Amino acid sequence: MGLQVWNGSSFVDGAPKVWNGSAFVDPQSIHVWDGAGFQQVWPSFSSGVTMNSASAGAYTTNDDAAATKTVTFTIDVQPGGNRVLYVVGAGGGSAWSDGYTLSASSSLDGALTAIGKQDFGNSSGYRQGTMGIFKLVDPSVGVHTITVSVGFWNGVNRAMGTAVCFDGVGGEGPLQYQATTSSASQPNLALAGAETGDMILAATASSSFIVPTGSWSFLTPPELVYNGGASVAGQCDVLRVGFVAGDGATKTFSSSTSVHHCTMALRIIQAS
Repeated sequence: MGLQVWNGSSFVDGAPKVWNGSAFVDPQSIHVWDGAGFQQVWPSFSSGVTMNSASAGAYTTNDDAAATKTVTFTIDVQPGGNRVLYVVGAGGGSAWSDGYTLSASSSLDGALTAIGKQDFGNSSGYRQGTMGIFKLVDPSVGVHTITVSVGFWNGVNRAMGTAVCFDGVGGEGPLQYQATTSSASQPNLALAGAETGDMILAATASSSFIVPTGSWSFLTPPELVYNGGASVAGQCDVLRVGFVAGDGATKTFSSSTSVHHCTMALRIIQAS
């Protein structure tokens, strides 16, 4: 869609002119200042969803149980149009029960909006975990210190988190997930409908070391692994976050068939 103007009854394609010192001429493009850089607004275009920046993430190293545990890490957001910052947070404790709280905030822009959260584990001796995805639309340019907080009435042993920012974002599709809530393994997670220009953000939290399968491009480092993946005093020993460009085909993601885990996939829709 190009620049639109109101003609008295409807919006129509505009034909803007600029003064070159002697006459009004057709401009090649129009840019506006967003506080950090000039962004092209006319003619409008979309090159699809592209990466702006990514975080190395972090995890807590003290496994002593606490009512709330927090972990902090940074991400350096660069100038870019239609940018959205996504944070994946996870954590776990040593008891089975639903009721985890999970939140994320930025030192520059405050609280992030939760897209979705899911607890996982079971009551047959397998410990409990939780994972969620959060977003911040039009994050400030600069270094954000992200804080992920995990709370649980019976105590949290571990908190983990990482972040990625994309440009060219117009919205998201419904969050898809599979989570083990019993001793039975869950089937693979399939996400359809991501067209060329879209992006799929995928994440897995697990109780032991895993290598997720599917068409992932992993963030660097590819995973946050506590104690080499050996389960110690709490759920959520591994958090792995990746992404894959949409091409119209169904994408399938699987974290494991034998360990307790949660896998999430989110379609990030390109701006029009």
